[in-house]
Amino acid sequence: MENERKDLEDVSEEAYPNHPQTGDDPEAALEMLKRLCDEQFNGEPAAAALALGREPAEIKAYLAGEQEIDADLEQKIRGIALTRGVDLGDVEKEGEDSKNAASI
Repeated sequence: MENERKDLEDVSEEAYPNHPQTGDDPEAALEMLKRLCDEQFNGEPAAAALALGREPAEIKAYLAGEQEIDADLEQKIRGIALTRGVDLGDVEKEGEDSKNAASI
């Protein structure tokens, strides 16, 4: 399955070169995942994985910083946080601030 997913990612990058495969701010995305996992899933990556539609090992790898969170997962994190009332405001604002500083 992992090989199939990699093949799909390769095609996606070729077909949609302007669509980011990763989020704009990896550190902010990681912090959002950590906060969602801690506040809604008692720090259990397996429970967060189920809600996010990912494998537990994949979520553990993201949390350990071994993989960069892709744009799709970042959107899912934001959506679940919104529907479950997890405040990501300061994390999102920090990400915007770093993007703005980089563009100056």
